[in-house]
Amino acid sequence: RSASRASPSTPSTSGPGSAFQGSLASRCALVSRSSRQVASSATEGAVAAQAAEADMRRLTIWCLGATVVLGLMFLVFKGFEYAEDIEKHLVPGVADFALKQPAAQIFFALYWIMTAIHAIHLSIGLGLVGRLAISGALRRVQLRENPQVEVTALYWHLVDVIWIILYPLIYLMGRS
Repeated sequence: RSASRASPSTPSTSGPGSAFQGSLASRCALVSRSSRQVASSATEGAVAAQAAEADMRRLTIWCLGATVVLGLMFLVFKGFEYAEDIEKHLVPGVADFALKQPAAQIFFALYWIMTAIHAIHLSIGLGLVGRLAISGALRRVQLRENPQVEVTALYWHLVDVIWIILYPLIYLMGRS
């Protein structure tokens, strides 16, 4: 996370950049935990779609609700990560950006753009899934064989696949 991301200019653990290294283990644990939540929410979304097809209304609503909770947890973890980056002045384009190397600035610019776009799409998915869960619970919408359930699950899987690509690209590249 933050400064421990695999950027080409990540500071070493000694010298002037050591303040930005932080605890690698805790950073990786936080990102891994949030990634597990996205993967778990994708499973819940798939189960919800299958349960809707089988006319298992309660299970469908429960799985849609679990998908929303897990997605919100991911956004909370991402918010902690963003707050830490802001606190450490790791937001490129501002005068007091902590790392002066051009490669670090490019890395963090791409990191912020890619993860913010992912968070926006995840938020849209949360709205879609939440609307279905509430509408189904209030019986405003018939969930059985409803294409909205399938399409929403497919959209949620798209957001999940994008994270599966972003996670190693941002957090694991260069660590070998």
